[in-house]
Amino acid sequence: MSQELEVLPLRESEGRRVLSHEPANAEAARDAFAGLITPASHRFVRCHYPTPELGDDHVVRILGAVAQPRLLTVQQLRTLPSSPRPS
Repeated sequence: MSQELEVLPLRESEGRRVLSHEPANAEAARDAFAGLITPASHRFVRCHYPTPELGDDHVVRILGAVAQPRLLTVQQLRTLPSSPRPS
C-alpha cells in the first residue's frame, strides 16, 4: 500500500508565480523581500523530481558516522518524535 508524502500546495493566490505543480516549482511572491523575515508562504519552492510514493514497508538505511546504524521502515519513521533544531 503506497502513501503520498505531504507537499506544500502551490497557490497563485499567495502571490507566487507557479511554474509547475508536479514537480512543485514556484517563484517567490513579489512582497517576499519586503521585511527582514520572509513568511514561509512567500518563499520560492524548487523540486527537481516528483514526490516519490513510498509504501509503509519501504526501508531507509541509516549508516555511516552515526551512534546506532539501523534500518527503519517509513511507518517506523512516522512514529518518531520530531526534534526542531535551530539553524
